Amino acid sequence: MVVLNGSGLAYRYDEPKQQLYFDLSDDQRIPKIYDSRGERPAVPSATSSWGGLLNYVMFASSSTAITHWRPAITAASLSTDMRIFSPYGVVTQTGIIGNTNNFNLYRANNTIGLRLETAYAYADPDTQIMYRAGDTISGALDWTRPMRLGGIQIQRNFSMRPDIVTAALPSVSGSAAVPSSVDVLVNGMPIFSQQVSEGPFRIANLPVSSANGNAEVVIRDASGRETRTDLSLFSNEHLLAPGLFDYTFEAGFARKFYAYRSNDYDNRPVLSSSARYGVTERLTVLGHAELGSGLYNGSIGAAAQFGRFGSLTAAVSGSRYLTAFGGQGYASYNVMTPLGVSFGVSTQQTFGAFDDLASATAARWAAESRSFYLYSAQTNQQLAANLVLVHPPRMINRISLGANVPGIGGNASFTFAQITPDNRDQIWAWQSNRLIASRTLTASYSRQLPYDGSLFVTVFGNISGIENKGVFAGVSFPIGGNVQVGGGAQTVFDPTTGKGRIGFNAQASKTMEASIGSYGWSLNRTQGPTSMTSGAVSYRTPVGTARVNGLQQANFASGTAQFEGALAIADMNVAIGPKVEDSFAIVNAGAPGVTVTHDNNRVGETNVLGTLLIPTLRSYQRNKVDIDPMTLPVDAVSVKTQEVVAPQYRSGVAIDFGAKANAKPIVLVLTDKAGRPIEVGSRGTLVDGDSAFVVGYDGRAFVTDLGTSNSIIVDLGTRDCRGSFEAPQTAGPNREIRVTCE
Repeated sequence: MVVLNGSGLAYRYDEPKQQLYFDLSDDQRIPKIYDSRGERPAVPSATSSWGGLLNYVMFASSSTAITHWRPAITAASLSTDMRIFSPYGVVTQTGIIGNTNNFNLYRANNTIGLRLETAYAYADPDTQIMYRAGDTISGALDWTRPMRLGGIQIQRNFSMRPDIVTAALPSVSGSAAVPSSVDVLVNGMPIFSQQVSEGPFRIANLPVSSANGNAEVVIRDASGRETRTDLSLFSNEHLLAPGLFDYTFEAGFARKFYAYRSNDYDNRPVLSSSARYGVTERLTVLGHAELGSGLYNGSIGAAAQFGRFGSLTAAVSGSRYLTAFGGQGYASYNVMTPLGVSFGVSTQQTFGAFDDLASATAARWAAESRSFYLYSAQTNQQLAANLVLVHPPRMINRISLGANVPGIGGNASFTFAQITPDNRDQIWAWQSNRLIASRTLTASYSRQLPYDGSLFVTVFGNISGIENKGVFAGVSFPIGGNVQVGGGAQTVFDPTTGKGRIGFNAQASKTMEASIGSYGWSLNRTQGPTSMTSGAVSYRTPVGTARVNGLQQANFASGTAQFEGALAIADMNVAIGPKVEDSFAIVNAGAPGVTVTHDNNRVGETNVLGTLLIPTLRSYQRNKVDIDPMTLPVDAVSVKTQEVVAPQYRSGVAIDFGAKANAKPIVLVLTDKAGRPIEVGSRGTLVDGDSAFVVGYDGRAFVTDLGTSNSIIVDLGTRDCRGSFEAPQTAGPNREIRVTCE
């Protein structure tokens, strides 16, 4: 055995066998990496048809006094989400037409329409960059505030590449003396199992990206001997995989009075940008900058993991607005102990006259809003609240603690939250003399009950001088058929009497499913200081979803009715159906009544035009769409029954299964002159048509597109054979004709 100088590596050379042996420790060997995600099916290239989409929500409400029953429509509106899409991007336009409870009060110049957002977006999957022009919302980090603006936005969007792991997912490492099986358990639940070879190994990308926990790695060899290792896993949502760069950049003009005015923008340009970069698996640096309206604002921070000691995110910010300077500090820390106790704390504090773009733009035109509020006293009350907190709060502190309760089981949590507003916001508090800091304590307990029931108890109180405290408690049980029943009690502090008052409630509900024809309902009764009865019914039709709600309180009754759906067109295929949130497909099965499935879930049947709208496709991800050939008409055939597509951002695709109606299908039984079946696998064609076929067992072949008189040619390998036959008056897939091929 020879030791190489300075390396600590020992080796032995077997000269007769011409073999070299190295003596390595696990630290000196390269571990074999196992990806817990396993093999993932390939995602097809993202595509988009040419077309358009109209999402709509029709809404109406009515109210009346029960003793003087005079129901009348108090509000009626049509909300729209219009899109025009192509392979080169999508144009969107959202708005409200009519009279709504909010819009009717704030409309200008007696118009009946309110524009919400107009934008053009183009997504590039190769670079994972999204380009947007029009109305948008700026990117933000935990310690910054987003804002609406009109302009341009360029941002990284990793959702266009679902195969890329962007988060720094936890991993576990170990070593096996002999080939063994490895099981990984997180918080006592098995999440991964893998056969490993001897030597060091690492299991990467464990699926615990959204929660912290305690992991146990169990190594079991062929003899059944086990080795157990406890580890602590922590995740931080800000962490990026090493080498990845995430960013967003916006430039434009601040949007004013969104959802109250259609076209109101500040006249001074602003810039905003946020960025993240993954340095290592445990460290990501973050930054943010804002410029415009007399403001300079910048911040820098980092997110880090410290193994069993938890995760930390921290940042510092500075600003100059006009001639005033200010700063801000932010920190957030989370940890879970080996005993299963989770602890989190965060703080955000401003110093001096700290400002951001949200406050710089709002402060400039808040004074002008005074004239906007003079339509009525009710208008003034409702809108003033939106401008009370113009500046970033002086202080935001949060502390949370959670743990399993020993002995009785269940989970308990405690939360403290403190918000102190900036003193400069006192000038906007028109409805009160001063703004009061809020300090709230909340304690909750929940646990499972027999028969799949659940129990919850919540106690809260405001210790900032505002008399606001109470207790909520309740239970719920499933009784079958997606029906839940439950009840509870609550006590809320009454400032007029200085005492707490108790109320009771009972409810029952049925959840509406995603399939066509499903329905849901709910019924709730509250008895106590404020007694009321409410109920709702919803039904999913092939063309949309209908909902009706009703409320009775004392001598007052009100109700609302709503219907939402979509009208879509893609490559000249038209369909109506439920509302589309992301992307969609229009299936053309060539015949009505054909059953369609999406990822093995039945979504409905084609309409009289042979089309069906599937509203639940996922952009840039694998979507499998099938038709059931058994539901095709007897005289219809389809060249394919399955298609896998990946639509582009908020777009639609047309899926044509090539089904032919009146295809005149028939089964030929082909034999040679001696009456022997033609060999299996032989290929043939219809002489006067484009129909090709393959010979199956017993000489049978399925043929379509028949004429009155037909001839066939079959390739037998060394020669061809020919045959002819007359088509029957009634064709069908169950009809057989014997043909001699010679």
